[in-house]
Amino acid sequence: MDLAEKRLFDLVNEGHPSAIIFTLKTLGKHRGYIERQEHEISGPAGGAIRIIFEVIDERPTPAD
Repeated sequence: MDLAEKRLFDLVNEGHPSAIIFTLKTLGKHRGYIERQEHEISGPAGGAIRIIFEVIDERPTPAD
């Protein structure tokens, strides 16, 4: 991981546009560099949303 990060930062320092864009989209999120979908949904503080669902078996039983 450290080697990959170093290489990424090397590419940013060399001015590679794709490396710069990737870094801003990932590491720059807290500064507002993020692509948002038109209708983005998130949980508290931008975190995950917890979804709970119940499965109801409505098939008739043999006695029905």
